[in-house]
Amino acid sequence: MWIQMWPESLYNIRHRVWRPLVLQFAMAKFGHYVYVEPGRFVFKQGIRDYIQASRKHGVVFGGKQLKHSSFVVTNPHMYTFLRTNERKLQVTPHFDFSLAVIHNTRRVKHEFMRFLVSCALEEYCISPPGSKPTCDLNMGNNKKYARCHRYDESAINLIINGWHDYQPRQYLIRDTITRHFDGKDMTAMLKVCNTTAPRKDEV
Repeated sequence: MWIQMWPESLYNIRHRVWRPLVLQFAMAKFGHYVYVEPGRFVFKQGIRDYIQASRKHGVVFGGKQLKHSSFVVTNPHMYTFLRTNERKLQVTPHFDFSLAVIHNTRRVKHEFMRFLVSCALEEYCISPPGSKPTCDLNMGNNKKYARCHRYDESAINLIINGWHDYQPRQYLIRDTITRHFDGKDMTAMLKVCNTTAPRKDEV
């Protein structure tokens, strides 16, 4: 299979370290695109707000800020590969995301995607030794590492914060337009773009 071309660290679906490559493949094909997390769907209007915000720098995430910083949930060995101001990181909330709007611009490729893809392809960057998703400590203390790791999510937080000087308002909007898909039939809620009436000769 084609996936065998990539490092084994990318195979772990649970840790979602494959997301950087999905974003890169989309960028190679499209000038602009919207990424929505698997298992979620856009259930209300409002995507225009995210697209408008993305035009400033070329990338915007829809998600939420958490109560702890990325410093708490990032294996410190990742800092060897991704330049980080640890003091600023300690006071900047970590965010998770459910959607992203990304533009294929030179600036986005230079400031964001090249670092993200390079990290994803290097196991010691994306999944440093000792990395695990469960935390050992209370994550409320933003100045103490909780001995856990968020893999590609940590990398995205480090890279985007380094680019925007640890100012979340430059790249993050609260996600209010997606939600988890619970398996219900949503056919009745779909809007059909082609509302042309059927021709008389159609059965």
